[in-house]
Amino acid sequence: MKFGKNLPRNQVPEWSASYLNYKDLKRLIKTIAIETRNGQEPDRAPFFYALDRNIETVDGFFNKRLAEAQRRLKLLESRYDEHFDLTNLYEGSGDGRTQHTNAVDDEYQKKTAPKSSEAWGLDRDEVEELLGALLELRSHLRKLLWYGGMLATRVSIG
Repeated sequence: MKFGKNLPRNQVPEWSASYLNYKDLKRLIKTIAIETRNGQEPDRAPFFYALDRNIETVDGFFNKRLAEAQRRLKLLESRYDEHFDLTNLYEGSGDGRTQHTNAVDDEYQKKTAPKSSEAWGLDRDEVEELLGALLELRSHLRKLLWYGGMLATRVSIG
């Protein structure tokens, strides 16, 4: 099926205004093709101008949403950092840290997993609030990955 017909079906609905304006770009390409077939030297400037604006829109939107997700994560980290020790997830220190591949193995779980939310120093409402915030952040990041991945795939094969 054609990209133009699939695009609306594969968009994150609430972000639809931040996708490429495929119809306008296609119209400009058709104009260039018609002028070329008629032996004219087509003016490609409007197409490249529109393409640049579309790319700026997509890039700006993606970066804004990514910064928003990073801000949310830092807020959660600062708010709940004292309740969770994540230092064992990494080996080394500084910029050269590598993720410890066995950090979440059974032994690690036995040592760090509390038996109840009270062991983390959080009451039930705080745990529910944290879980809700994490699930919302996960949903936001999945949408962002879908948004970026779909456009990258379509642009590279289209």
